[in-house]
Amino acid sequence: IREELKKGATLRMAIRNGFSRATTTIVDANITTLITGVVLYAIGTDNIKGFAITLILGILISMFTAIFCSRAVFEIAERKRFIKGLRMRHLIHDTSFNFIGMRTAAATCSLILIAIGVAAIFVRGGDIFDIDFRQGTSVQILLKEPMPIANVRDRMQQGWSVAELRMEGYDAGTVYKIDTPLESEEDMHEQVRAAFSEGGKSLLETHTMQYSDLTDWTAALERSAPSVAFQFDDGLAPVAHMATLSPLPQRPQAELWAVADSDEYELAFQTENASTTDDSTAADTPESAADTPVEPAADDAAVTDDSTSSAKPSFRSKATIQLGQAVSAETVEEMVANAAASIGAPAPGVKLTHEGWDGVKPTAYNDWQISFSSSRDDTQKVLDAMQSTLNDTPAWLSSSKIGSTVASDLKSKAVRAVLVSLLGIVGYIWIRFQRIGYGLAAVLALVHDVLITLGAIALSFWLSSVLGFLLIEDFKIGLATVAALLTIIGYSLNDTIVVFDRIREVKGKSPELTGEMINTSINQTLSRTMLTSLTTLIVVAILYAFGGDGIHGFAFSLMIGVLVGTYSSIFVASPALLWMTKSA
Repeated sequence: IREELKKGATLRMAIRNGFSRATTTIVDANITTLITGVVLYAIGTDNIKGFAITLILGILISMFTAIFCSRAVFEIAERKRFIKGLRMRHLIHDTSFNFIGMRTAAATCSLILIAIGVAAIFVRGGDIFDIDFRQGTSVQILLKEPMPIANVRDRMQQGWSVAELRMEGYDAGTVYKIDTPLESEEDMHEQVRAAFSEGGKSLLETHTMQYSDLTDWTAALERSAPSVAFQFDDGLAPVAHMATLSPLPQRPQAELWAVADSDEYELAFQTENASTTDDSTAADTPESAADTPVEPAADDAAVTDDSTSSAKPSFRSKATIQLGQAVSAETVEEMVANAAASIGAPAPGVKLTHEGWDGVKPTAYNDWQISFSSSRDDTQKVLDAMQSTLNDTPAWLSSSKIGSTVASDLKSKAVRAVLVSLLGIVGYIWIRFQRIGYGLAAVLALVHDVLITLGAIALSFWLSSVLGFLLIEDFKIGLATVAALLTIIGYSLNDTIVVFDRIREVKGKSPELTGEMINTSINQTLSRTMLTSLTTLIVVAILYAFGGDGIHGFAFSLMIGVLVGTYSSIFVASPALLWMTKSA
């Protein structure tokens, strides 16, 4: 639009021609990025597929907005006379840089950076890979007191890697991620515990557990249960009466159990025939009813045998537990079962409740109310075993294991994803620009971007101690890094395709592509290139600074990729296109 206005076009024609000229470029740039998103979804793991879906939807919606919605807004505003003119500032005014003349210096600089990065990758070896791409185990530890990362590394064995994590709610220097080549999580936990033990005391934060309000359900009923009346209409004489409350296992087998709606306690009722009814009951019974023969109840389900009943277990005791770390109901059930097994007792049936829990979602809480099917004494033994175990167990924030087969499979998937993306991009650009040289030049720039980004990740091991104030840490290559690399591939192509489209436009029907044409094209699109790169860099920088540990390495890779991608679209892709065109 700005170029059309500069040529003297009216506002309406500038809007129409501007969008018409930009549509092809917008489609080309977004489709090449869409290729990487589709490859991510087809080859990636479940986590990467989630990112790929978001990327694909974002590209499609963005493309629709840029082509149709934005145009509609401008045209309506112009027709309704909401806007009578467009005044646009120039970030960079008309330039005439000789970019092709700088290609030798730029190539030398790129080769030096790539060589340093590749050397750093080989020096680091397998240590550069995250746990996703190598066999081993990983754990996140929580220290009682802050400790410098250098001291943490001194406690680790050869081949172990340490990274400090910044997590909300925890002090700096207390949370670390440790990757080990050990195959067993149990061995890894034991060795980490030994490494952080001084004078018989652990430096690791441990789980804590307290329990209270351990009571019998029947005792609670005797104290607070209201009187409850039931009417039985089973054709029998009215001879049922409330039995004396007593511990459930001591009751006869021929009992009727009526479970209260709250599921928190059970009342026992015993049916008796007329011959065993006490005097007071007999006196209150009408003679006609007493003389009537008692027929068996029609519904055999009214009387059940505990030994064969499939009804829910009767709860005999309850307690409230308080935990130092929030855990889910499923985890608490596992803890109860493990504690019972540790003392050689059968696992009791349990029911967990919490005022904020809906009974379905795996929400974690620090306190739980638990009903047990075991007696009060047996429940206390289980709770004591739980307390003893937890108070001696480090609070692992997370723990995972990757087998050799899984690691190898993930590596091969990552390599295939990158290669398939590059091949797809070459094919699409070849078709769109009708010459394979355009596709090969674009891919050469992409390989350049990927190598320099990987080199920056490798160098982060040494730079973290010097540039730690820039939030640089020991980054590794994992699944998130692969997603970042493919995103870089797609993004870097945006600027490259914009330049290539302008080169094709400037070249027109000329039989030969010259350096002057390329310089003109780059200078004409330089302002647009810098604007898009700057706005993208602002977003990625915010993501890097405030996005948290989970995407810190991903954001770092994107930052390097955005900077290098902007550089390569000017100093790598365009000179490579000129060289390939002349060679052909």
